[in-house]
Amino acid sequence: MDKIRPAVVLTRDVALPYLSNITVAPIFTKVRGLRTEVIVDERNGLDHESAVNLDNVQTVSRSSVFDQIGLLTFRQKRELAWALVLAFDLEIRLRDI
Repeated sequence: MDKIRPAVVLTRDVALPYLSNITVAPIFTKVRGLRTEVIVDERNGLDHESAVNLDNVQTVSRSSVFDQIGLLTFRQKRELAWALVLAFDLEIRLRDI
């Protein structure tokens, strides 16, 4: 990642203590309206509406990840799962998630 920015940690919680690198999806203030974005806002601990961008998933050093600022809702987690399916061009149906 080019600068410090909020991100959603995609690595499963149970694996975090054992890994030196984790996978994250950066959050950008520019919302482009893509199906590979999930909208987040003040309810998630941010200052304003932003987008989790699943087209820019990255693996970063766990030491470069700092404090948790918020959580995704159940609905946002479902949207995130679907956005990952689209971003990685996986052949899966939504009901399978």
